[in-house]
Amino acid sequence: MKFTAALLAAATLATFAAGSASAVVVSGLYNTGVGAGGVALAAGDGQVDGNYTIASTNLAGVSVGASVYTYKNPAYTAENPGSRWVAYSGSPFAGVGSFAVSTTFDLTGYDAASASISGMWGVDNEGEIFLNGVSTGIVLTGIIVENFNQLHSFTISSGFVSGINTLTFGVYDGGSPAAVRADALVLTANPLAGAVPEAATWTMLVAGFGLVGAGARRRRAVAA
Repeated sequence: MKFTAALLAAATLATFAAGSASAVVVSGLYNTGVGAGGVALAAGDGQVDGNYTIASTNLAGVSVGASVYTYKNPAYTAENPGSRWVAYSGSPFAGVGSFAVSTTFDLTGYDAASASISGMWGVDNEGEIFLNGVSTGIVLTGIIVENFNQLHSFTISSGFVSGINTLTFGVYDGGSPAAVRADALVLTANPLAGAVPEAATWTMLVAGFGLVGAGARRRRAVAA
């Protein structure tokens, strides 16, 4: 009976190990236009985005490391509480030039080679997405109006590193105003082998061992 229980326990652990190799959603990556931790911001232009900062710029009066603010032109596609348009100010009219906004996320405990980001984005006027300072090849250019009167889907499946990663949206402002938006961002990756399971996973494991023990006790009672 003890041998059978041990086999069942081993099977439970094997099931957990196999499941841990599957991609899971990784927290910590946020859409543009929300507060720190993804909290919805008050309505209107000029609200500080708590997750993005200015990463580069050649626009006068705009500094690297500065805050990013909500801004929406009537021509832009509609916003929602979980995703809003952002720019270098609440009234971005600094003229023709470029700027970029960046955010970071942490892949510690995950297999960076298995990571992937999917989402939607839009830009006024043209833009490009970078991961860890390298272009992903994802660009919006050419038909300017369609770049901001609708959102465009994208997927990034390479270029991730262990630990802290940086996602950057570059913007070229062909004529003020300018803004960029990222929506429906989802980051997934496989947990590394041996990574500590989350509380919910531990609960399922404990429940599984409880069932194994209960089954062993019932078999002993029947044998007696």
